[in-house]
Amino acid sequence: MADESKLPEWKLKGPLSLDQFEMGVTLGTGSFGRVRFVTHKATRTHWAMKMLKKHEVIRLQQVDHMLSEKAILAVLDHPFIVKLAGTFQGACLWSVAQCCLAYAHVYQFIRLSRCADKKYLYMTLEYVVGGEFFTHLRKAGRFDNNAAKFYAAQIVLIFDYLHKQVRAPAHPLPILCSQHSRGVSTCAPTGLHLQRSQA
Repeated sequence: MADESKLPEWKLKGPLSLDQFEMGVTLGTGSFGRVRFVTHKATRTHWAMKMLKKHEVIRLQQVDHMLSEKAILAVLDHPFIVKLAGTFQGACLWSVAQCCLAYAHVYQFIRLSRCADKKYLYMTLEYVVGGEFFTHLRKAGRFDNNAAKFYAAQIVLIFDYLHKQVRAPAHPLPILCSQHSRGVSTCAPTGLHLQRSQA
């Protein structure tokens, strides 16, 4: 286990559990579950809690993609990419699935059914105030040249950083607007694979 005194300031310390958070409103929903606004009780910090339905992840054969997303977000550290503060569930999917990727998904399903939390996997992500970039673009119709250059430059920096860290994504990244930096942030999508930089 990593020395917690050396964790980046945005990582939550210790093993996480659902009872450490106050649940707020739903920020969005998707194929595997929902994202909720949460407050970490000990630090009073705000986060976006991605709640993934285990049975949907397994049914849609997305276990490898989900593990990939977790592994990638855990190592990314860029000002325009959403930070992963921690992951948890009852006790077992992350460690069992990581150790047993060679086994069939059926085996993983059997092991999952014994977990303390049989319904969800939780990913605690940086809460980005501002909403989705494309919602703002749709509302505005178009951006003026300066705004377009500003957002394009940030997105190019994101892709440049990701290109050095992971293989190219198979689909566009969800882009979020940040009110704090008046810029954009992005969530890493599933289906990426770690790649060592040769530099």
